Amino acid sequence: MTLVITVIVGLLAALLGRHLIRRLKRRGPIGLPILGSLPYMMYRAVTDRQFRWYLFVDEMRKAYGEVISLVIGTQEFVVISGYNKIKAAFVDRADVFSQRPNHPFYQIVAEGRGLLFSEGPLWQDQRRFALRVLRDFGLGRSLSEQQIQTEAQELARHLSDYNGQETDVKSHITKAVVNVIAGLVFAQRSGYEDPKLEEFLEHTKALTQAGLDTVLMVFFPQMPISLTSLSPSSNRILQSERWVMDYCWDKIQDISRNYDESSEPICFVEAYLREQRMRQASGEGDVGSFDNRQLIRTVSDLYVAGSDTTATTLRWALLYCCFHPELQEACHTEISTVIGDREVSMKDKRSLHKVQAFLDETQRMANLVPMSVEHRAAKEVDFDGLPVSPDSIVLPNLYSVHMDQELFPEPHEFNPNRFLDLETGTYKPSEYLIPFSVGKRSCLGETLARMELFLFFVTLLQKFRFEPNEDCKLKREDILLGHDGIVRAPADHRLVVHSRAQ
Repeated sequence: MTLVITVIVGLLAALLGRHLIRRLKRRGPIGLPILGSLPYMMYRAVTDRQFRWYLFVDEMRKAYGEVISLVIGTQEFVVISGYNKIKAAFVDRADVFSQRPNHPFYQIVAEGRGLLFSEGPLWQDQRRFALRVLRDFGLGRSLSEQQIQTEAQELARHLSDYNGQETDVKSHITKAVVNVIAGLVFAQRSGYEDPKLEEFLEHTKALTQAGLDTVLMVFFPQMPISLTSLSPSSNRILQSERWVMDYCWDKIQDISRNYDESSEPICFVEAYLREQRMRQASGEGDVGSFDNRQLIRTVSDLYVAGSDTTATTLRWALLYCCFHPELQEACHTEISTVIGDREVSMKDKRSLHKVQAFLDETQRMANLVPMSVEHRAAKEVDFDGLPVSPDSIVLPNLYSVHMDQELFPEPHEFNPNRFLDLETGTYKPSEYLIPFSVGKRSCLGETLARMELFLFFVTLLQKFRFEPNEDCKLKREDILLGHDGIVRAPADHRLVVHSRAQ
């Protein structure tokens, strides 16, 4: 028995010694063998109701520096913070840091397909194709502007039914934004009462707000994949992923059955189908990377990522309007002076300085995807003196840029004036505002998202005044703290809608 105990103690000592030697060579908390910093993180999550993953990571940045190694479980995260370091990694060395994690859980969820989690030649071909097709359909030009204007007016019509009443604006706004994306992808829209649309929104919520048990699967990549069935949150994500995939596939099949090859495509799916058939007719008889599974994943990425992020940003904007009524009125006055009662257009943007500043400050404070989407290094590389392995998950800490007091003085204060020239009152953009990330992997839909934010926001403030209900006032801090998920959304709340047409 003594020999057994001695052997066990010796093995544990050797394991601890090897762990200490390895960790002391890297910037970041030492942690424990096998568990890393997980026990401390779990303790914080249980004892501090304001604990958030991105805030925890930023605490580590403040303690150890702008480029650190953080081991949680057995998974190493390399966190790159600060504008200059993020730009150096993801712009200057984009050839190294533009890959996606090869983690087993990500492979289950995304299969290495689509636009978000594909990489290499597959991702390059698909991204080029998507950008070309979306530009052909007027992305950033008059055609997409008209689609957004139509949905903005429909949204206003629905909200007018709640004049003087409180409502959860989340449902209304998300449905409007989803319809913009559906118009580009499927050339279709759904009625606000469509039960399928309601179900889609529920599954989207599950995909963007993962629970801690799902995160645990990421922290232990060696964990058998079969154990995902023991994780309720992982099961919800996988079920929602399958539902969205089936939903997209049903729509693709409907379009395919009715698609006339002699006509010009009117949506992304038709353009993709034409590309498939052109490749099949080229003599090789092979669609290459443009197969149906890739089509489904691409459509799913466009549909989910393109709708949830924009809708959530608009919700943040209305919240800040409610908690800063003087700024809401300043924006409305500017809109009334420049536009009056007519429909807003993108040509008005250059004249609406306060509105642009307000939306920029909303994006800075909202920090919608504070750690962006995960990256990995294409090869073993040294960055800022820290060795980075292809097995490490690399995180661009966008939150650290938007909350940098050197770049944005008093960063926790909502102050749109930081985006205005104080002498002329004109809009003054900042290169340090990077809500869509930077580099090759920056958001493909940035142009469309900016159009949607502007046209929806101006239409809403032109026609309505918003104020928080009593519960929203009481829970202000909790609501602004938001959920801890892939997308940082405000906690559930209700706003009172007042029509300005009275």
